[in-house]
Amino acid sequence: MARQELPAVGYNTARGQYSGDVLLREVSKLRVEPGAKHLGVFDVDLYAGRLNFIFGIAQIGGDFALISLKRLDYAPVQLSRDEREALLFERALKEAIHELGHTFGLGHCHNKQCVMSFSNSLSEVDEKGTDFCEEHRIQLLRILGHL
Repeated sequence: MARQELPAVGYNTARGQYSGDVLLREVSKLRVEPGAKHLGVFDVDLYAGRLNFIFGIAQIGGDFALISLKRLDYAPVQLSRDEREALLFERALKEAIHELGHTFGLGHCHNKQCVMSFSNSLSEVDEKGTDFCEEHRIQLLRILGHL
């Protein structure tokens, strides 16, 4: 889908951030394919509830999720441009899988290697993998009707 203008209603001038909840509601109005999962990718700073920032947000068991690249795009200055881009891609992939996992009804995981573990910092994003732990993999397979 083409790049969309951000709704002014979602911007909190006092915080200098967009409300992830408001943007998620706006994304949910852009249904492209009924029954499909939809992921919005933003390049603005997001927050939700009492959290100072979020990497993404999703409708638990719904069809819509979003991630923001804004805070994921930090890397040591000694990295080359290609290494920085690869790091951003890996982080974005992890957060996209994580948020889409929520749309299937998956919750957060206590296993820090599982893609469904909650990330409150870049180091926590970097620590987790792109795969589901065994428990979440089985849960997802059951949801998809493969078990």
